[in-house]
Amino acid sequence: VGVAGFEPTTSSSRTKRATGLRHTPIGIFYSVVSTMVQHATVSMEQLNLPTYNYELRNKDGRIVILDPIRKRFVQLTPEEWVRQHFVQYMINHLGIPRGLIGIEVTIPIRDRHYRADIVAYSQQVAPLLLIECKRPSVKLNQEVFNQIGHYNLGFNVPYLVITNGMEHYCCMINHSDHSYQFLDKIPSYDSMISSTQNVK
Repeated sequence: VGVAGFEPTTSSSRTKRATGLRHTPIGIFYSVVSTMVQHATVSMEQLNLPTYNYELRNKDGRIVILDPIRKRFVQLTPEEWVRQHFVQYMINHLGIPRGLIGIEVTIPIRDRHYRADIVAYSQQVAPLLLIECKRPSVKLNQEVFNQIGHYNLGFNVPYLVITNGMEHYCCMINHSDHSYQFLDKIPSYDSMISSTQNVK
């Protein structure tokens, strides 16, 4: 069962329940990463995620970034900037094996197909974690929660995350009693695996 309508109800509650991924205080409107890429200047917002050594190229006037999961360069957009940083966070900080991460995974729901931004799998290749990425300027409101809840109809994962690179919310779902709980931090891969085994 997917979960929709699980946004924290007030702004104070929302701040309290935001997942703790704070590394450096960041001025959202002023902190910008500027890089020269083959005579083109690229400016992207510095995110509330660990930095990493990303690779950019200028391809026929389009700036592209290396996606290590799909093993190819993809167009750099604010949303892709968030997604690539979050993937690195998953690999380097949560301990999720690179080979068990999928990007833009097709989700069949009834007679339509959607695409999940990021999906992490267990060692048995069962969907474990579903992540929806938004550009930094997008507010993580009820619409975003509803979107990932709808996507989860096709996956039935126990963990959901939404992020815009600045704020991150993580929710653990108990499908047996249709309950959910917001977490203070995103669990490590081993912790997620362990919790799902305990539920069984």
